[in-house]
Amino acid sequence: TCIASGFQSGGEYKFTVQTLCVNSASQSPVSDQSISWIAGATAAAILAQIGDPCNGGECATGAWCSASEDRCRAVGDVCIGGLCGAGAWCLSASGTCYAIGSGCNWGECGGGATCNSADLKCYETCYHTATTCADAIPRKNTYHCDYSSHGGRPSCGVRNSACAGRGEEHPCPPGQAAPPSMPAPFPAPTAAPTTASFFLKSETLVTRASVAEGHGAAIRKIGAVQWEMFALVA
Repeated sequence: TCIASGFQSGGEYKFTVQTLCVNSASQSPVSDQSISWIAGATAAAILAQIGDPCNGGECATGAWCSASEDRCRAVGDVCIGGLCGAGAWCLSASGTCYAIGSGCNWGECGGGATCNSADLKCYETCYHTATTCADAIPRKNTYHCDYSSHGGRPSCGVRNSACAGRGEEHPCPPGQAAPPSMPAPFPAPTAAPTTASFFLKSETLVTRASVAEGHGAAIRKIGAVQWEMFALVA
């Protein structure tokens, strides 16, 4: 864990990361600098591109997240088990993934989206999270589900017993059974400052999310090659 303080509101800062080990042969190279973080403002997120690992289950425009591979695939690729991932829906007639927000196919959309009769566009199907029912998940960028304040994007097996009749659970890929359901939904977590995490890949440090307002920040390791920056609250 690396902690720094003394950030000035409106100041512009960049960060690098290096894993240091007792055995110097095992330590990582110093990463490239992150994109600028301006204290007191929200940093722009760099979304995962085609071929990259998914970023919190999501990818940039023109790509969709294959959860089974944790990899961003291109819109236009084949569906997997009749489904695509976040960012696309599956047209069963051709087995092709189309972008969320594209036009409906004769008034219908495939797995992962629903046709909105008002504008004939395919809107992402929202699913229950452990804390929120599908019909209460808000939208972002018009067509997409915004899970950011509702427990994160759900996956196969996430259930909420309080949500009967209020939408759907996230479907599981063919042949993959859902884990046993919990007897009761998880309580909503206490709100925490927004964080930014960094991913050490090919010696390059990439900003993966937003940064909270604050005058101090810390960077901590949250995975083998992933780091997180978070605001320090006085």
